[in-house]
Amino acid sequence: MRIFPPHPELSPYIDCVWLQTPSGREPAKEAELALPTGTVELVIEVDGNPVAVRPAADLKQTRVYESPLLCGVHSLPFALPEDKSTVLGVHFRPAGAFALLPLPLDTLKDIHVSLFDVEADFAGQLQERVMAAKSALALNQTVQTLLLERLSREVHPLARDLSFLNTLPDVQTLVDRSGYSHRRFNQIFREAVGLTPKRFIRVTRFQRTLQEINTQGEADWQDIVASCGYYDQAHLIHEFQTHALMTPGAYLASRGPRINHPSMID
Repeated sequence: MRIFPPHPELSPYIDCVWLQTPSGREPAKEAELALPTGTVELVIEVDGNPVAVRPAADLKQTRVYESPLLCGVHSLPFALPEDKSTVLGVHFRPAGAFALLPLPLDTLKDIHVSLFDVEADFAGQLQERVMAAKSALALNQTVQTLLLERLSREVHPLARDLSFLNTLPDVQTLVDRSGYSHRRFNQIFREAVGLTPKRFIRVTRFQRTLQEINTQGEADWQDIVASCGYYDQAHLIHEFQTHALMTPGAYLASRGPRINHPSMID
């Protein structure tokens, strides 16, 4: 997989652009999970083929969507069948897609939708230009140029900088800092981020846990429980079963080079 950094004007909104080609794929496997990250993903089949996904609601059922595909903010894992085509993607930062899409992000929670069903003109323009690009650099330039043209609305200050969530405060602390009522704070947060503050904090903690596991030679579970803010090891196991549908030990056995894409376990 090839990774491209964002244009400086896009860096508050997107983390990277990525390109997956058949020659750069891992050894074939029937399906892999895509674990929740708390972010939106834009997926474009370079040849214009449909995109196949097994949604969180039914991991045994494959659904096909017209490219480009929006992967909404997920609180649960979904599955990706084996794909041998060339795929271009945009990995948004938390709340970043809110500045580029004409809808509240909570309407995309735990679902996939073709961009044609959200904004057909932009989807057609994006797919056409991507299919006309002749190189990896041209693909990256094409998608970033089109996104730059769409920077039309500001992300609410509450959701613009979520780095403070790395300290994993409780929701009431966030509400008190904001100066809003609990109800108004939750509404703003859901629309801009896609999840409730409580669920986003859980997903963020889970992502920190994956990072910790994959930077250690051998997982020290007691250390991970303490450093990532779990009550105890049972709490850690429960969160893995919720967000990865497997135990921490099963994750270790099924993980690959990309920490959010372990092999799917039947």
